[in-house]
Amino acid sequence: LEKRFSCVEFDFKTNQLFVEDKAQKDKQILSYGFSPQLIGNKIIVGAKFLDFSADINKLSVGDTIVGINNVIYNGNNSCQILNEMLQSKYKKAPITLSISKNNRTTNFTLTQKSL
Repeated sequence: LEKRFSCVEFDFKTNQLFVEDKAQKDKQILSYGFSPQLIGNKIIVGAKFLDFSADINKLSVGDTIVGINNVIYNGNNSCQILNEMLQSKYKKAPITLSISKNNRTTNFTLTQKSL
């Protein structure tokens, strides 16, 4: 078990064995430094990593996301917007994030970094 798994736990209450594969433990996790969140009819910056990058530092939790990669959010295409971000993440490509703040739209080009 030690050679294949990085963690092995046994739950004596339920008699279940839990294992964590070593390959997953060593896997690099990439992020753009923020997490979008759908609230009502808006997509907002739901969370951000502190000191991730200069551009992420300019964002505030609660800022309205109006587009990603020139796909503009129209109130009905939240899945398309979030899918645009995921597709870029899988391709390890940067994204252009459009934020509305104080009645101004600002674009940020964000690249992924390892966490």
